[in-house]
Amino acid sequence: MKKIFIEQSLFHSIRSTKRHKRRKRKNAPVKKLRKDTFSQEKAIALLKVHGKPLRMPEVFCLDENCKETMRFIQNQRDLIFSDIKLLKKKATKKPHPLKQSWHYTDFTTAKKIGTSAALVLAADYDRFQILTKKKLYAIDFDQWEDTIKNTLDDLGFLKIFNIKNDNKIPITNKTKTLQFMSARNADDTVTPELIEGIKGFVDGLEDVSLLLLGDAISEAMTNVGHHAYPEDYKYTFQHINKWWTTASYNPEEKLLSVAFYDQGVSIPISLRNNHLSDIAKRLLQQLKGIAGFDNQSDAEMIDLAIQIGKTSTNRSERGKGLHDICSTLDQCAEGYIRILSRHGEYLYKKEQENSEGYGTLISHSNSIGGTLIEWGMKV
Repeated sequence: MKKIFIEQSLFHSIRSTKRHKRRKRKNAPVKKLRKDTFSQEKAIALLKVHGKPLRMPEVFCLDENCKETMRFIQNQRDLIFSDIKLLKKKATKKPHPLKQSWHYTDFTTAKKIGTSAALVLAADYDRFQILTKKKLYAIDFDQWEDTIKNTLDDLGFLKIFNIKNDNKIPITNKTKTLQFMSARNADDTVTPELIEGIKGFVDGLEDVSLLLLGDAISEAMTNVGHHAYPEDYKYTFQHINKWWTTASYNPEEKLLSVAFYDQGVSIPISLRNNHLSDIAKRLLQQLKGIAGFDNQSDAEMIDLAIQIGKTSTNRSERGKGLHDICSTLDQCAEGYIRILSRHGEYLYKKEQENSEGYGTLISHSNSIGGTLIEWGMKV
């Protein structure tokens, strides 16, 4: 009996020691640090080897390379939501954290980036992170062009990736960019903050122009809150009910640009659903069968919305509409307003002081994924 008792005691002692070691290994902080480091490095390595890169155009700018830029934006959006669907499908199976997404954007091919295009890109990444709550990884960041790093750093884009541009190289006469701001509704604090930021790097801009610009931005915020995200609309891509805005200044061209973007239903859809008569709606529905008509009509619908000069709720207290947003150039000697909404573009230019501006309608094969309004002023 004594021998059996000793053997049992020894067995329990060994088992207790093993349990203690397992608990110690499990709770060891060194293991946690190694796991975190391994996850990020392994994820980037796997993406580079097995991922499908979407390479940015060399010139990612709506002014200089609009067709390729919009094509990239739409392809990027399609890939982002294919990854979101993949994550939702695998959510019940608890997938390995390294296999979150098999698409990535290759920024190494970009040599120049425009502020408005960068804002749209930042909004898409912001949406992805909010919807998935997953980490985003920057691939080959050390190989990105310095101008691209600087612009995206100033814009606040790198914060989405939790990247610090520690080796920021100063570039003379570079475009100055404000960090983007975003919110879900009209925010009374954003417009003054944006105007103060513009004053910080632009000298000589008249108070009247600043006042008109501030009113236009506030009006754009109000329109988003009332019309961009109707609850009864079936969205192709899930939205997060937000808008984004930023500003930039090019000292060489003395050009101030302000951009405002939302991922809502777009102006053409909003106008068709709220302003057109039943007969007009039926006619448009029939004309959709004609190849390319639906895309081509978007530009005309933007122009019509400007001419109507009222909001889609038909209530005057809900804002003054696009007409007042476009009146910003009245006090400017030279400038432009671009409205990109779905597949359509309305570009209004004023080239001389005390002269009438002119508008141009453009149709695109790719969608901007909402509405982008850009004001450009020579100062």
